[in-house]
Amino acid sequence: MLEGQIIKFYRERQSMMQKDLGIGICSSTHISKIERGLTEVSKETINLLSERLGIDMEIEIKTYNGIDSILKKWHESIILKLKTKAKNLKEQLEAIALLHMPDIYRSYTLILTRYYLWIGQGHQATSLIAEMDKWSDLPSYEKNMLLHIKGINALINKEYYKAISYFQGIDLTYYNNQEYYYHLAFAYHSLNSRVLAYYFAEKSLSFFTDVRSFTRMIGAEVLM
Repeated sequence: MLEGQIIKFYRERQSMMQKDLGIGICSSTHISKIERGLTEVSKETINLLSERLGIDMEIEIKTYNGIDSILKKWHESIILKLKTKAKNLKEQLEAIALLHMPDIYRSYTLILTRYYLWIGQGHQATSLIAEMDKWSDLPSYEKNMLLHIKGINALINKEYYKAISYFQGIDLTYYNNQEYYYHLAFAYHSLNSRVLAYYFAEKSLSFFTDVRSFTRMIGAEVLM
Protein backbone atom coordinates (compact mmCIF):
# COMPACT_ATOMS: atom_id res chain seq x y z
CA MET A 1 0.00 0.00 0.00
CA LEU A 2 1.53 3.27 -1.14
CA GLU A 3 0.02 5.25 1.73
CA GLY A 4 1.83 2.99 4.19
CA GLN A 5 5.18 3.47 2.40
CA ILE A 6 4.73 7.23 2.45
CA ILE A 7 3.80 7.22 6.14
CA LYS A 8 6.90 5.16 6.95
CA PHE A 9 9.11 7.46 4.89
CA TYR A 10 7.98 10.64 6.64
CA ARG A 11 7.92 9.02 10.07
CA GLU A 12 11.54 7.91 9.72
CA ARG A 13 12.47 11.24 8.15
CA GLN A 14 11.17 12.95 11.30
CA SER A 15 12.89 10.38 13.58
CA MET A 16 9.50 9.46 15.04
CA MET A 17 8.80 6.11 16.69
CA GLN A 18 5.74 4.13 15.62
CA LYS A 19 4.25 4.37 19.10
CA ASP A 20 4.59 8.16 19.07
CA LEU A 21 2.94 8.46 15.68
CA GLY A 22 0.05 6.29 16.78
CA ILE A 23 -0.76 7.98 20.13
CA GLY A 24 -4.52 8.52 20.28
CA ILE A 25 -4.95 7.06 16.78
CA CYS A 26 -3.92 3.40 16.76
CA SER A 27 -1.36 1.01 18.23
CA SER A 28 2.27 0.78 17.14
CA THR A 29 1.51 -2.76 15.95
CA HIS A 30 -1.19 -1.41 13.65
CA ILE A 31 1.18 1.32 12.41
CA SER A 32 3.71 -1.41 11.57
CA LYS A 33 1.12 -3.33 9.57
CA ILE A 34 -0.02 -0.17 7.76
CA GLU A 35 3.56 0.66 6.76
CA ARG A 36 4.12 -2.87 5.45
CA GLY A 37 0.77 -2.98 3.65
CA LEU A 38 -0.43 -5.91 5.71
CA THR A 39 -3.79 -4.55 6.82
CA GLU A 40 -6.80 -2.63 5.60
CA VAL A 41 -6.93 0.91 6.95
CA SER A 42 -9.65 3.54 6.94
CA LYS A 43 -9.29 6.85 5.19
CA GLU A 44 -9.90 8.55 8.53
CA THR A 45 -6.89 6.79 10.08
CA ILE A 46 -4.69 7.71 7.12
CA ASN A 47 -5.80 11.34 7.41
CA LEU A 48 -5.05 11.44 11.13
CA LEU A 49 -1.61 9.92 10.68
CA SER A 50 -0.90 12.28 7.77
CA GLU A 51 -1.97 15.28 9.82
CA ARG A 52 0.40 14.28 12.62
CA LEU A 53 3.21 13.98 10.10
CA GLY A 54 2.32 17.35 8.57
CA ILE A 55 1.60 16.04 5.10
CA ASP A 56 -1.35 15.93 2.69
CA MET A 57 -1.60 12.30 1.55
CA GLU A 58 -3.44 13.09 -1.69
CA ILE A 59 -0.73 15.55 -2.72
CA GLU A 60 2.03 13.12 -1.73
CA ILE A 61 0.50 10.31 -3.81
CA LYS A 62 0.10 12.61 -6.80
CA THR A 63 3.71 13.75 -6.42
CA TYR A 64 4.95 10.17 -6.09
CA ASN A 65 3.13 9.10 -9.24
CA GLY A 66 4.66 11.99 -11.19
CA ILE A 67 8.29 11.40 -10.23
CA ASP A 68 8.92 8.64 -12.76
CA SER A 69 7.85 10.93 -15.61
CA ILE A 70 10.21 13.69 -14.43
CA LEU A 71 13.10 11.22 -14.09
CA LYS A 72 12.55 10.01 -17.66
CA LYS A 73 12.47 13.56 -18.99
CA TRP A 74 15.66 14.35 -17.06
CA HIS A 75 17.44 11.31 -18.50
CA GLU A 76 16.29 12.20 -22.01
CA SER A 77 17.53 15.78 -21.63
CA ILE A 78 20.96 14.43 -20.63
CA ILE A 79 21.06 12.04 -23.60
CA LEU A 80 20.13 14.89 -25.97
CA LYS A 81 22.52 17.31 -24.20
CA LEU A 82 19.87 19.90 -23.37
CA LYS A 83 21.72 21.64 -20.54
CA THR A 84 19.14 24.20 -19.45
CA LYS A 85 16.32 21.66 -19.42
CA ALA A 86 18.45 19.12 -17.54
CA LYS A 87 19.44 21.67 -14.92
CA ASN A 88 15.82 22.80 -14.41
CA LEU A 89 14.55 19.22 -14.08
CA LYS A 90 17.30 18.43 -11.57
CA GLU A 91 16.25 21.39 -9.45
CA GLN A 92 12.61 20.33 -9.72
CA LEU A 93 13.46 16.85 -8.49
CA GLU A 94 15.63 18.08 -5.65
CA ALA A 95 12.63 19.90 -4.20
CA ILE A 96 10.72 16.61 -3.83
CA ALA A 97 11.25 14.88 -0.48
CA LEU A 98 9.85 11.57 -1.77
CA LEU A 99 12.82 11.36 -4.13
CA HIS A 100 14.65 9.65 -1.27
CA MET A 101 12.18 6.80 -0.91
CA PRO A 102 14.12 3.54 -1.50
CA ASP A 103 12.24 2.51 -4.66
CA ILE A 104 12.87 5.91 -6.28
CA TYR A 105 16.34 6.67 -4.92
CA ARG A 106 18.13 4.12 -7.10
CA SER A 107 16.72 5.48 -10.36
CA TYR A 108 17.53 9.01 -9.24
CA THR A 109 21.10 8.09 -8.26
CA LEU A 110 21.76 6.42 -11.61
CA ILE A 111 20.63 9.46 -13.56
CA LEU A 112 22.39 11.84 -11.17
CA THR A 113 25.65 9.96 -11.76
CA ARG A 114 25.14 10.24 -15.49
CA TYR A 115 24.52 13.97 -15.06
CA TYR A 116 27.73 14.43 -13.06
CA LEU A 117 29.74 12.63 -15.74
CA TRP A 118 28.23 14.89 -18.39
CA ILE A 119 29.01 18.16 -16.62
CA GLY A 120 32.53 17.10 -15.65
CA GLN A 121 32.05 16.43 -11.94
CA GLY A 122 33.94 13.15 -12.01
CA HIS A 123 34.66 13.02 -8.29
CA GLN A 124 30.96 13.02 -7.40
CA ALA A 125 30.25 10.45 -10.12
CA THR A 126 33.02 8.13 -8.90
CA SER A 127 31.68 8.33 -5.36
CA LEU A 128 28.18 7.39 -6.50
CA ILE A 129 29.49 4.53 -8.67
CA ALA A 130 31.24 3.12 -5.60
CA GLU A 131 27.93 3.32 -3.74
CA MET A 132 26.02 1.66 -6.58
CA ASP A 133 28.54 -1.19 -6.78
CA LYS A 134 27.23 -2.29 -3.37
CA TRP A 135 23.65 -2.55 -4.59
CA SER A 136 22.15 -6.00 -5.06
CA ASP A 137 19.17 -7.44 -6.96
CA LEU A 138 19.06 -4.63 -9.48
CA PRO A 139 16.24 -4.80 -12.06
CA SER A 140 17.46 -5.45 -15.62
CA TYR A 141 17.00 -1.84 -16.78
CA GLU A 142 18.99 -0.40 -13.89
CA LYS A 143 21.69 -3.07 -14.22
CA ASN A 144 22.21 -2.17 -17.88
CA MET A 145 22.13 1.55 -17.17
CA LEU A 146 24.85 1.06 -14.57
CA LEU A 147 26.99 -0.71 -17.19
CA HIS A 148 26.50 2.28 -19.50
CA ILE A 149 27.50 4.70 -16.73
CA LYS A 150 30.60 2.67 -15.84
CA GLY A 151 31.54 2.60 -19.51
CA ILE A 152 31.24 6.37 -19.83
CA ASN A 153 33.33 6.80 -16.69
CA ALA A 154 36.00 4.50 -18.12
CA LEU A 155 35.98 6.52 -21.36
CA ILE A 156 36.56 9.73 -19.45
CA ASN A 157 39.49 8.08 -17.67
CA LYS A 158 40.84 6.86 -21.04
CA GLU A 159 40.39 3.21 -20.05
CA TYR A 160 39.10 2.26 -23.46
CA TYR A 161 39.26 -1.54 -23.23
CA LYS A 162 37.43 -1.44 -19.92
CA ALA A 163 34.83 0.89 -21.44
CA ILE A 164 34.25 -1.51 -24.34
CA SER A 165 33.80 -4.44 -21.95
CA TYR A 166 31.11 -2.52 -20.09
CA PHE A 167 29.32 -1.45 -23.27
CA GLN A 168 29.41 -4.97 -24.71
CA GLY A 169 27.54 -6.18 -21.63
CA ILE A 170 24.53 -3.94 -22.34
CA ASP A 171 21.34 -5.70 -23.44
CA LEU A 172 19.05 -3.38 -25.40
CA THR A 173 16.16 -5.72 -24.69
CA TYR A 174 16.06 -4.20 -21.20
CA TYR A 175 17.82 -0.87 -21.77
CA ASN A 176 16.51 0.80 -24.88
CA ASN A 177 19.07 3.59 -25.07
CA GLN A 178 20.97 3.27 -28.32
CA GLU A 179 23.00 6.34 -27.45
CA TYR A 180 25.56 3.92 -26.04
CA TYR A 181 26.53 3.07 -29.65
CA TYR A 182 28.15 6.52 -29.82
CA HIS A 183 30.21 5.85 -26.70
CA LEU A 184 31.20 2.44 -28.03
CA ALA A 185 32.24 4.04 -31.33
CA PHE A 186 34.30 6.63 -29.47
CA ALA A 187 36.10 3.89 -27.53
CA TYR A 188 36.97 2.02 -30.73
CA HIS A 189 38.04 5.27 -32.40
CA SER A 190 40.37 5.99 -29.48
CA LEU A 191 41.99 2.57 -30.05
CA ASN A 192 42.32 3.33 -33.78
CA SER A 193 39.85 0.57 -34.66
CA ARG A 194 38.35 2.50 -37.54
CA VAL A 195 35.97 -0.07 -39.01
CA LEU A 196 34.21 -0.74 -35.70
CA ALA A 197 34.26 2.96 -34.82
CA TYR A 198 32.52 3.81 -38.09
CA TYR A 199 30.04 0.93 -37.70
CA PHE A 200 28.85 1.97 -34.25
CA ALA A 201 28.98 5.70 -35.02
CA GLU A 202 26.64 5.04 -37.95
CA LYS A 203 24.26 3.13 -35.66
CA SER A 204 24.30 6.02 -33.20
CA LEU A 205 23.60 8.45 -36.04
CA SER A 206 20.50 6.46 -36.94
CA PHE A 207 19.32 6.69 -33.32
CA PHE A 208 19.99 10.43 -33.03
CA THR A 209 18.19 10.97 -36.33
CA ASP A 210 15.16 9.08 -35.04
CA VAL A 211 15.00 11.24 -31.89
CA ARG A 212 15.72 14.38 -33.96
CA SER A 213 18.72 15.52 -31.95
CA PHE A 214 20.68 17.64 -34.41
CA THR A 215 23.46 18.28 -31.90
CA ARG A 216 24.04 14.57 -31.39
CA MET A 217 23.66 13.86 -35.11
CA ILE A 218 26.50 16.27 -35.85
CA GLY A 219 28.65 14.62 -33.19
CA ALA A 220 28.07 11.18 -34.71
CA GLU A 221 28.81 12.45 -38.23
CA VAL A 222 32.04 14.06 -37.08
CA LEU A 223 33.09 10.79 -35.43
CA MET A 224 32.30 8.91 -38.64
